[in-house]
Amino acid sequence: MIRQRMSIAFLLWVISFFILFYWTRGLLPEGTFFILLVPSILFLLLKDKVSYLLLTIFTIVSSLAFLYMAFVQGWSTADQWSGIGIHGLLLIHLWAMYTFVTSITTLSAMNKKLGRRILELEEYVANTQVLSNREFIKQKEMINISMVRKREKGFLIYVGLEDLPGYVKDTSFVKVANIIYHSLRKHFDIVGKHDEATVVFLLQSTNSAGLNVVNQRILQKLSYIFTEGALDRISWDIEEIGYTEAKAVQGETSR
Repeated sequence: MIRQRMSIAFLLWVISFFILFYWTRGLLPEGTFFILLVPSILFLLLKDKVSYLLLTIFTIVSSLAFLYMAFVQGWSTADQWSGIGIHGLLLIHLWAMYTFVTSITTLSAMNKKLGRRILELEEYVANTQVLSNREFIKQKEMINISMVRKREKGFLIYVGLEDLPGYVKDTSFVKVANIIYHSLRKHFDIVGKHDEATVVFLLQSTNSAGLNVVNQRILQKLSYIFTEGALDRISWDIEEIGYTEAKAVQGETSR
């Protein structure tokens, strides 16, 4: 529907431009027609509601202006029909331009939204073995339930990269995520994307000593690609999950 509307609007825009150009050729300087490019730039820069308001105001003001010129200058019937035709073509041209530009904006927004939705539905982050946020949460819930049932505990570790310099942060997510993935137990621990600047991984059936061993292993590998200053800017937040003492006490109380 949007593509069809774009096609019709573009066709009307082109046709109306050439008719206006040939109809008014000799009456107006040729450079005047470059002014018609200004609205398209404004439609791209301004919000849709503002563009619509400006176009509506122009429609009303230009109509009154043509009526005023017709009365003041005493246009003949032929001049009046010519003025109506020029004004009508001008409005068709501008409304077609507005429809075309807003359709492009709408289509672009829809494509971006669809792209984000596709990324959400994918199981892995592109070109990595890192789970998407949606898939990580799903697997985390299943693992957590299993650990509680087996009376085992584990850890969630959030590795934040938001404080890294911009030129480093752009490429750091995949590098850090891959290092973490290759430092964990395959088919047992999982690593995923928490947000655009945070890698999260889950260690199941692990105590504090095991957590420390894994973290040291990861830090050692990270030290090969990051400076000491950059490493200091990486944040580590640890959350205990699974069967904990608090849950054990809660279970006893409920019984």
